Amino acid sequence: MINVDKHTNVDTTIVSICSKILEGLKTGQSKTFDKLKEEIIQTLGEDTEYNYLYSLDLLFLLGVVDYDLNNDLIVRL
Repeated sequence: MINVDKHTNVDTTIVSICSKILEGLKTGQSKTFDKLKEEIIQTLGEDTEYNYLYSLDLLFLLGVVDYDLNNDLIVRL
């Protein structure tokens, strides 16, 4: 969730996961959905799996990443 409280782990928030996704994908680079997910979980821990898809949705809505349906790739624009 985007709203945080005193019990929220900052590393597992959507904004934190978005920043790690952008660190993992340089401009013009692409990775498969599962490969990127594995890298994020290894970096931030198992708790990030729940918010991973929401983070990708946010980046997609902001126009930062795109999804290549034919090759199952996340592409940073």
